[in-house]
Amino acid sequence: RDLHSFPTRRSSDLGLTPPEVMLVAAHNDDLRAAAGQGLATAFVVRPGELGPGHQDNQAPAQEYTCTPADFEDLAATLAAPAR
Repeated sequence: RDLHSFPTRRSSDLGLTPPEVMLVAAHNDDLRAAAGQGLATAFVVRPGELGPGHQDNQAPAQEYTCTPADFEDLAATLAAPAR
């Protein structure tokens, strides 16, 4: 994964600017890198992803574009009319 060049290479391939592209992830490091490149970001926790007792990535480490409760909540958020 090369998130450092993603916005300029991939969003332009789609005819979009970086803020028009959203990285959805459960890993704060990936989201921080994407946000640093101007992408919209969504943190979705995946409980138990790495087994019981694992504490990393159980909560957003910073403010992201959205922090839905789950993927259904993310879909509803993205489908809602813009304010």
